Amino acid sequence: WLAPRLPAGLPLLHVSGCAKGCAHPGAAPATLVGQPGGLALVRNGRAGDPPAAAGLTLEQTLAVLEPS
Repeated sequence: WLAPRLPAGLPLLHVSGCAKGCAHPGAAPATLVGQPGGLALVRNGRAGDPPAAAGLTLEQTLAVLEPS
């Protein structure tokens, strides 16, 4: 559902249901974290790190991930 909508050429994207990031505790170029108010985006960090943006919808997240 998510993968076909991601921008081409996107480096590793970690998707985590919460800030614990149990499945991938290390840093990733981009990490999406599920939160009660929407998605948070962490750049070059772990799921528990401060997000670059929070409260995003899926559409907003995809726009932010689009290469510039």
